[in-house]
Amino acid sequence: MANNSSYSGYGMTDEELRKFEEGWVEMMSSIWVDKIVKLHIVDTGQLIRSMEYSLSEMEGGRMFEHSFRLYGFYVAIGVGPHGKRKPKDWYFKAYRRSIEKLKRIEEEALGEQYMGVLRETLRTVIE
Repeated sequence: MANNSSYSGYGMTDEELRKFEEGWVEMMSSIWVDKIVKLHIVDTGQLIRSMEYSLSEMEGGRMFEHSFRLYGFYVAIGVGPHGKRKPKDWYFKAYRRSIEKLKRIEEEALGEQYMGVLRETLRTVIE
């Protein structure tokens, strides 16, 4: 697809869509850091310092990637070193809401055919 092609609805070129996606990947990390601080999950600061993100080109599209220390998931669901504790969901709700917004924009910009594949992938990740 040519970089100057315009998508319907949002009127985005491929380059504009790529920049939007880069911003989305970075924004998610910022949202998570804010939630971690707000929920006082900053005992050592390792979780925040471990946050990384990337957007890479691949055949047929782009791949978003976020990474952070695994124990962040355990904190979010309420599992600690001494058993169950109160969940501090810094991750799941924000991610689901943001994925839904991203999905709507991507559907409009790229069309139903591409989104069919993405929906199936997200469905297995989120469920």
